[in-house]
Amino acid sequence: MSLKHASRDSNATQSAGNACWRRERNRAALCVELPSGEFFLLPYQQFAVAHLSRTDVGEALLISFFSHDVMLNGDNLAELALALQDLAVAWVTPAPARYQSSRGSDGASITAIQVTPAGEGGR
Repeated sequence: MSLKHASRDSNATQSAGNACWRRERNRAALCVELPSGEFFLLPYQQFAVAHLSRTDVGEALLISFFSHDVMLNGDNLAELALALQDLAVAWVTPAPARYQSSRGSDGASITAIQVTPAGEGGR
């Protein structure tokens, strides 16, 4: 079993409503998985700020760490932002295409993720 799958198969359950992120307390790092399969482990010790904004096509959530900025685009991202307040987001990844079509649902949906070195993008 890979590291990625071991983390996802741990004690938290995943539902279709949040197939793009998992809330889990006592996490040391946020795992950001890109569609390419590449991933970043960003330590919560370096978490600086999160900023949620509304756009014409949904919402944008900027998560800044000392070394990298993570920009999430999607819908209903406030729930994810509030979980960041408790440093309780284990991982994020874009929702599978079958879930992206259900806009307006109650759960958070991430449609795109961009990771850039701090200060180079997203702001």
